[in-house]
Amino acid sequence: MKVVTKLLATLMLSSLVAGFGCGGTETSNAPETPGTETREDGTQIYQVKGVVRGIDKNQKEIAIEHEEIPGFMSAMTMDFKVSDPAMLEDVAPGDKIDFELERKGTDLTVTKIIAQGKAAPSEGARIFKSNCAECHGENGGGTNKGISFLEGHALDHPREDFIEQVRKGEGDKMPSFSDKLTDAEIEAVVTYVRDVIQKDVKRDGAKSHDH
Repeated sequence: MKVVTKLLATLMLSSLVAGFGCGGTETSNAPETPGTETREDGTQIYQVKGVVRGIDKNQKEIAIEHEEIPGFMSAMTMDFKVSDPAMLEDVAPGDKIDFELERKGTDLTVTKIIAQGKAAPSEGARIFKSNCAECHGENGGGTNKGISFLEGHALDHPREDFIEQVRKGEGDKMPSFSDKLTDAEIEAVVTYVRDVIQKDVKRDGAKSHDH
């Protein structure tokens, strides 16, 4: 999950730091942009809105599609470290969030996350009906064209596998939807499959299986 490479991020931040230093007294006396705070040690705090696009618990990172941060960064999707990995337990891809971003030199860290809303289940249901039901059945029980989501290895795959398969497809078995659905729509339909269709289905645990 590397939406923006560390090298690119470092170069971008270095150029911004250099740019701020060219203003002399005028820059230091300028009023702070609303939604920002500069502490005594020079640490800057930004209050930002965005949408979660990915989570990597192993790397303690979250990918956020965020709005413009005035005076600092254009709107983009970027990976951020989190100060507390526990914050990643309460959000999922597709969630709208308010977050606090701490900047110390070239280091960026998300220090607070407030979830504002989950991906709407009705949106995932609509996408499933239009794009998936023909092969996988109206209720996810499968047809002669596609597997059931209610049994077998479909219950063993993690969420990330579902997202990857919808994006890339699987040879002749399943087409890629990357050109038809946005990332947000793919996340919404996978959320619908996992949290609605498979919600009350008993899982036997991870098993080895063949595709």
